[in-house]
Amino acid sequence: VYESFLAVRGHARMQKEFRRNARRAGTAAGFPKGQTLGYEPFYSHAHSREVMRGKWTGDDTFNTEAMGFTYASLAQVGGGRRRRDLPVLAQFNDVPKVNVDGSKALYVYVSDAGDGDDGGGLLGFLPFVGSPKKEQPSWQPPPDLESATPADLKALPGFAGITSLFVLPTEGTVRCDNCVLNSPTCSAEVDVTEALKEAGIPRARAVLHALAFDIATQTAMTLEQAGVPPPELSSPTLSFEVDVSEGSEDKEEVVALQMLLNAVFTTSLKVDGVVGKATADAIKAAQAAAALPEDGVAGPKTKAALLLARAALSAAPQADERYKEVVRRLLVAAKAQPVRWTLRRDDEPGEGLDEWMDAAQAELERAFGAWSKACRPSSLALESLPTISFEYTAEEADAHILLSFAKLATAHEARDGPGGKLAQTTAASEGSSPLVHIAFDEAERWELANLPHPQRADGTLDDDFFFQLLPVAIREIGLALGLGLSLAGGALDTMSPFYAAGNTAVSARAGEELQQKLREA
Repeated sequence: VYESFLAVRGHARMQKEFRRNARRAGTAAGFPKGQTLGYEPFYSHAHSREVMRGKWTGDDTFNTEAMGFTYASLAQVGGGRRRRDLPVLAQFNDVPKVNVDGSKALYVYVSDAGDGDDGGGLLGFLPFVGSPKKEQPSWQPPPDLESATPADLKALPGFAGITSLFVLPTEGTVRCDNCVLNSPTCSAEVDVTEALKEAGIPRARAVLHALAFDIATQTAMTLEQAGVPPPELSSPTLSFEVDVSEGSEDKEEVVALQMLLNAVFTTSLKVDGVVGKATADAIKAAQAAAALPEDGVAGPKTKAALLLARAALSAAPQADERYKEVVRRLLVAAKAQPVRWTLRRDDEPGEGLDEWMDAAQAELERAFGAWSKACRPSSLALESLPTISFEYTAEEADAHILLSFAKLATAHEARDGPGGKLAQTTAASEGSSPLVHIAFDEAERWELANLPHPQRADGTLDDDFFFQLLPVAIREIGLALGLGLSLAGGALDTMSPFYAAGNTAVSARAGEELQQKLREA
């Protein structure tokens, strides 16, 4: 962090201001001459031993490896892909310093509390409703914990990250009663979002575990032995019970909404918990993109639409070299022959589900047909334009595009639906076939043209809990063909990240973009 700071233009001016504020804050906290040195532990580069400032050497600074990081080259400022997910944090809040004897590195892990089903998804089409809970093996620390090294702790299952609590020992010459008097608690946190995503654990099923490592004695221990309470799971969470508009007083709700708006629209709203003009305008823009009334009030439908759009943007394939090469090969093949696709089925799908899969296959035929129609010449003068056609194959090895229904867990929701992934399109690894895999989340309450979900008849769930397969399939096929998600075409554009049940045909803009890609292939 400190080296990233040094890489920022104008850091010297900011550093001077930082030290001035540190002296002022230190004096106010009870240190007559200020407490400047305590704010800067990084005085030299750990590898080169080059002194950054002052006379201290690397031996005088903290053991950074024990805290989970080492020095490298100066960090690059800026760049990288904008984050689409709201962070999920493991937080150690207000830890009493008097209980913690010396600084500790805290290693955080995640595990799955277990799986269940609420009768939604494809299971709703079977004679039974729900499925038995799957018991997950409980997470346990190693039996020889005391002798574990930092490398051993990182290698434990479910490792999510490290944070540290800086606390002076309670005994010895460095004891500082003034620190405890003026700052009796300390806090720390670890972002576990990526760990949950990699393990496929939804936020609602996530269980946190943590171990401590004493930096002075180089000894691993339990949190109880370290005097640290267990971490709490926290993330900006939207409530469907609270509306947000100008004058809203629920600051946490507004902060979560502002972060979500920034993620979807790549804007730079100030995340301050206040609904000013910029936030109100962003709410109306979201409502316009989702074909909702533009009243500036973010209610359940606006929030659900934003969560679905955020999930779609997060799940969209990254435009890396592998994806570009797969799309190029697919489009080149399309100019010479029909693009072949197949639908993967389980060997024993269960009574009632086989008929549903037959109907789903017919719906997917319509989705591929919509793209063929979008590239079909409308007059003799346009016959020179490239076209594309598709055909079904029962053999997976012969297909260019594989479609399936699979479990797509997210890090934020107990179930998918409003806020979870409806589908995900990925490019195959090099040398694999088919080239592209489109997976629809089997946990969703999918509906076909003439086959509503059985739970709709109950009348207990509104439309936001049911999803038409056709518009989602059309959009995912567009991703497989190299088109990106875009807000440029409005609410009814095929490639909009916002879900719209009425998008059952390919928009003119998306059709023209595909023709352009075919010409360039």
